[in-house]
Amino acid sequence: MFNVAQNQTQVILFFGCDSTKLPRELERNKIGCSAENKTSSVVALYGDDKNVSFVSKNCRDDVVSAMVENGVKGGIEESLRNGF
Repeated sequence: MFNVAQNQTQVILFFGCDSTKLPRELERNKIGCSAENKTSSVVALYGDDKNVSFVSKNCRDDVVSAMVENGVKGGIEESLRNGF
């Protein structure tokens, strides 16, 4: 399960990721995907994550960058919940 840090201001969502090609360490970054759907997963990373470049090359669909300014009520977690 991907958890958003309290003071995090940017999360990048990668769609259409083949989780069989991703390193095991990124398993926790998959969100909202059934265990059977391994070739079209959604992967979430913080904007400053060292794996952004690698994941972007291994996901075939859209990329969405969600940013929230400091001081926004609920922060990025609330923004993601509301569809930012």
